[in-house]
Amino acid sequence: MPARIRITLLTVLILFAMVAFVYVRSFVDPRPHGIILFVVEGLGVEMLQAGRLYAAESGSKLVIEQLPHTGLASVHSSDNLVPDSAASATALSTGVKTPNGSIGIDSQDKRLNNLLYTAQRRGRATGLISNSDLTCPGAAAFYSHVPHAQMRQQIAEQALDSAHIDIVLGGGADFFLPVHDGTGYRDDGRDLVKEAEKKGYAVVRTADALEGLFPWLNRRVLGLFSQGDFAYQADLEHWFPNQKRPTNQPRLSDMVRKSIRLLETDIGGYFLIVHSGLIGSAAENNQAKRALLELSELDEALKTALDYSGKRTTVVVASTHSCGGPKIAGDAGISLSSTTPPDDFWTRFTWVSGPSAQPSQPADIALWKSKNALEVSPSKLKSQLLPWSRQQAFLYREKALGSAEDVIVAGQGPGTDALRGFLDNTAIFQIIGSQL
Repeated sequence: MPARIRITLLTVLILFAMVAFVYVRSFVDPRPHGIILFVVEGLGVEMLQAGRLYAAESGSKLVIEQLPHTGLASVHSSDNLVPDSAASATALSTGVKTPNGSIGIDSQDKRLNNLLYTAQRRGRATGLISNSDLTCPGAAAFYSHVPHAQMRQQIAEQALDSAHIDIVLGGGADFFLPVHDGTGYRDDGRDLVKEAEKKGYAVVRTADALEGLFPWLNRRVLGLFSQGDFAYQADLEHWFPNQKRPTNQPRLSDMVRKSIRLLETDIGGYFLIVHSGLIGSAAENNQAKRALLELSELDEALKTALDYSGKRTTVVVASTHSCGGPKIAGDAGISLSSTTPPDDFWTRFTWVSGPSAQPSQPADIALWKSKNALEVSPSKLKSQLLPWSRQQAFLYREKALGSAEDVIVAGQGPGTDALRGFLDNTAIFQIIGSQL
């Protein structure tokens, strides 16, 4: 048989297989082409209410509040009423309650299956993006298996050695780089960035470089845009007013949009994890303005995901746990006008625990004074508008305590009708898994 005829037949067979695959996926097994899971640290009901007051006009809703399916999820770990980020994120990613402190393994140190690996086995492209350090527990729970969340070097190794994630974008470059000239934390000499390039990853370090990537051509991407966590949006707006991107650090919505564009070309579909960690880290420090602007950033990223992914994409938002016990308290005289927040918003924003409370123990008092805690008096309204200012807390802790309260879960698209009523956070694993 002539070579030209063989090539023609092979081409026809390939086209037939592609059409058959699309037909089966669209009509016989109509799973969503895209699945996006937002994992948010520090988002409780009170924080959501504060975000609504701060970011929107009175009576309007945030994007997350407009998702058609919502519920409340319990968050306790296997050994503690109050979970940490490692246990709560592991519950979301594996569907198993685990002890505080460990990532991706159970109480017998057994590796647990997770959503990302399930997606890969079912032929989906995968992505993980974060506005925090990529090795922090909330992000690492979706690809790593370590007994202690502090094992950041090993966690970074697993991101590239075993996880094989197609798109990885975020902060935490120090744990991917060897110690050199004041940067890099790796003491084993490995340069994971260079190793990633040898494995076929396109490595980008700036927002401009990320925007320059093209679907089909760039199938595997490692983007490291900060040495640790990203800068808080509130800080950027304070120091660089009226600038969309004052640094070459992409915004969360930028990474969401670009990741969808890169992943959606995969014929098998995709699974994208969006980790928003800065709300929780700001709450740990009693810094409401930083937390609430990060909530606005999350809401913008969610809007971007809904706009770019299509109506049949499954989109789920799940909080890991609440932190600090934020409260907006006061008498019945608090007024709402057409412009929010009200003038006395910051004086009425308080925390249950955290570093802004006056400590009672001598050792804590010395530490508190040495850190020059900011004035939280209601008379200092101007200082309270600064991004790094703190609002009054009741119980002193160097970092605010986590909470056992139920957290918000919400979603849109196939499978999300199960997000209703009172759930356990492990249900997210089942709901996402049913659509992979």
